[in-house]
Amino acid sequence: MMNSSAHSRFNHTSGWKVFLYSWVFNNFSLKKCALTLFEIIVIILIIGILAIVALPRFGIFYEIKLQGAAKKVVSDIRYAQSMALSYHTFTRIVFDESNDIYRGEYFYGDEWRSLSDPFTGDELTLDFRTDNQYKGIDILNVDFGDTTTLMFDWQGIPQDENGLDRSGSLSLSYKGRLITITVAPRTGKINVE
Repeated sequence: MMNSSAHSRFNHTSGWKVFLYSWVFNNFSLKKCALTLFEIIVIILIIGILAIVALPRFGIFYEIKLQGAAKKVVSDIRYAQSMALSYHTFTRIVFDESNDIYRGEYFYGDEWRSLSDPFTGDELTLDFRTDNQYKGIDILNVDFGDTTTLMFDWQGIPQDENGLDRSGSLSLSYKGRLITITVAPRTGKINVE
């Protein structure tokens, strides 16, 4: 059997529980936490204004991504040209518009072999469909003398797939934006527009 002091402490503790529950219920009821229609409209207007201001800013991210992809393509074209000069061999960049992929190759013996990426040591290939950094970029309008292959002879002169000196161009597209890369004849000078 409980003694009276234990019994009184029990009642005293349960009194605090009742007080705590009633205080929470009275101070945090739905009536006191509800928003008026005017407050809801003001919140929606503020969110709308913030969205209108912030959304156009995302366009700059698209432009930066597209410019980064163009710099990568230009860098790889220059690398293929420098490899042709350095090793006195033919090199080429083969563009696949339908799959948004390009790869670099050099001629050795009687076959084409993959160029090594100077940064990773892997094959010089870029797949815009799967690459995390450039995913979604489209390769368009590749034209190097009616072929999709840009080749450099052992002097670094740009040629088409048939070995004729050619200029050429290709375009990269992302979210409605377009960059065109042009390769000049004889010198291989690259222009990005």
